[in-house]
Amino acid sequence: MNQYLATLGLEPGVSEADIKRAYRRLAKEYHPDINSHPDAHRRFVEITEAYHVLLNTAEQTQQETYSYDYDPLARAYAEKRKRAQAFARQKRQQEAEERRRALILLYSYTNYLVGFILLFNVLLMLDYLLPARSQVERVTKMAYSFESPNQQGQNLIYRHGTIYFEEHSMRVSREISDQWANLEPVGNVHTSALLDVVLKAEVMLEGQPVQLEPVFSVYRFFFFLIPTVILLAGLYFRWPQLSENKIGIVGILFIISIIQIIIFFLS
Repeated sequence: MNQYLATLGLEPGVSEADIKRAYRRLAKEYHPDINSHPDAHRRFVEITEAYHVLLNTAEQTQQETYSYDYDPLARAYAEKRKRAQAFARQKRQQEAEERRRALILLYSYTNYLVGFILLFNVLLMLDYLLPARSQVERVTKMAYSFESPNQQGQNLIYRHGTIYFEEHSMRVSREISDQWANLEPVGNVHTSALLDVVLKAEVMLEGQPVQLEPVFSVYRFFFFLIPTVILLAGLYFRWPQLSENKIGIVGILFIISIIQIIIFFLS
């Protein structure tokens, strides 16, 4: 504000009448129609601007004299900053509301997915804990299983074999399939109570009883996945409803369930 006072040649505390007198005097002196100096136009603009700012300030204070010890630009900046802060708060609230709605929509679908995964693993657990069934079956076929390390199907690798019983089949290790010539044609097959998954088979090999276990089984090396899934699913449903951390749990459960399904159908 002091720069406006200096433009009119005034001191703090002047009255409205002093402002008007100073303006009339300087405006007459530097008016471009009267003063031909190159800087006359610039000085006239500065004088007019100072006059309007100081006069407006005096009218707002409703005082005959005023120190003008403030800067209207600073006040305008403060008001603009308040408006910006209010806009930022409103923007954050809108983003939070949009995120909340998105999570509600997302979890409306993942709740069904996690619920299905949980039920499937509870079924697996019950199937494993219930007493297994056993029945005598004849061996109908024995076949070697080969795997190719490349997409062209070349250089096949023999890794294990498959024994086909009358109603079931089971993949066994290479050590067992190498001795198929000495395998008796009848075996006792043990399966799970609910899902009919082959758990083991008792056969005669070279006149000796041998217990065979499948190479791939959801109940052997990967059994730990079942309680892991049940624990994570329980944690998912116990977690705060709109927590973004639940998305990570859903991702882990989805990956584990894919592994379980693959192993289940390979059993």
